[in-house]
Amino acid sequence: MEKHCDTCIYSYQAKNRGPLRLIYKARQHCNCPEYNSPEYTSEMFMEDRSHDYCRFWTPRKEGKAS
Repeated sequence: MEKHCDTCIYSYQAKNRGPLRLIYKARQHCNCPEYNSPEYTSEMFMEDRSHDYCRFWTPRKEGKAS
């Protein structure tokens, strides 16, 4: 399985209103506690972003809908 946020068990799509728009756009979010903690710095985020997945990536279970 390719490591990417799209294949991580923690990622989900939510509709957020865009800036200066009246329409909603689906955006990817993460519900991993470590990812959303203050200990996960912007430097770590930028390093992980270059890989298209973060250090907390966990594969989705096969056969389960997300």
